[in-house]
Amino acid sequence: VRGEILDIFPIGSEAPYRLYVGFDEIEKIKIFKPDTQITFGHTSEIKVLPMNELFFTDAEKEVVVDEVEAYFNKHTVSDLEFKKVNQDLDQLYNRQNLDGLSFYMPFFKDSNHALFDFVDQKKIYIIDKYKMAKNDDRMHLDLEEYIKTYKGRTLLDIPLYFKLDEIYAYPHIEISGFTKIGSQDELVIHARDPITYQGNYDAFIDRLLKEQDTYILSMSQLARLDKLKELLEAKNVSYVLNPTEVVVDMVNICYPYQQISFDLVKYGLHVLTESDIFDYKNNKRRIRYKSVMSEMVKISDISELKVGDYVVHYDYGIGKYIGLKEMELSGNVRDYLHIAYD
Repeated sequence: VRGEILDIFPIGSEAPYRLYVGFDEIEKIKIFKPDTQITFGHTSEIKVLPMNELFFTDAEKEVVVDEVEAYFNKHTVSDLEFKKVNQDLDQLYNRQNLDGLSFYMPFFKDSNHALFDFVDQKKIYIIDKYKMAKNDDRMHLDLEEYIKTYKGRTLLDIPLYFKLDEIYAYPHIEISGFTKIGSQDELVIHARDPITYQGNYDAFIDRLLKEQDTYILSMSQLARLDKLKELLEAKNVSYVLNPTEVVVDMVNICYPYQQISFDLVKYGLHVLTESDIFDYKNNKRRIRYKSVMSEMVKISDISELKVGDYVVHYDYGIGKYIGLKEMELSGNVRDYLHIAYD
């Protein structure tokens, strides 16, 4: 916060936003780069997600606390469970440690919903079924540990999560990318990273005109959307904005939207984000330094040194051996190595 300026970097955003606040309203919103602080676009709205899933009004809080107390009064709970529930209710009431109170979420809703109940059916979500099963196993181990710790299972009876069988009941296609096709229900898809253009608009437009494949371009910033439309219209490239269904062999633009990017070359489908088109990635060539330490020889006697040899001093680095020099230090006369440094 700097005076009337507020900078925020919401979860899921590719860049932070700079809000210019005047009295009781936001006058303008700019997009800037965090490393240089230079603004490169503007927008009229932004989406700010909550820090956690458990958020509620004061009125909802009062109702939920009463419902939780009523729920546990109907059940036989152990002394440890009773103590934990009271501690949780205190934290819930004071909005503390909400990340650790997610199992009370069912009390805030009339019914449970999965992510798929809210998403557009035309969008594609890739979920690792193996990881889902592993996470489910870990969760059951945690629940078993809970029973041992609190000597009860009343909290476990709260319908907090969907079982895997309930999730698998949603319409879906199972994709196996690392095994041979074993049945007609399996589908193998070979995807690769897309070509990035790093601000080379001519190369990008030329490829659109030459290949005439199906392109899905996701834009999250209004300024870049306007720039993209300007580039396409200047070269008479047809496009459709926010189609209800993907139009084959045409440029499909989705705004405001963020997604991963990939190429399905076999099917002529290319999914790109605005970063793939506009962002310049400065891939500096790494300079390899060859170490000569392995070629050095550690001497054991002064007779092994010859005048003109290069030596490495522990503190002063590389120097040239000039010879022995007699010097008096602290009343003692001794021979010392004479090393010259540039």
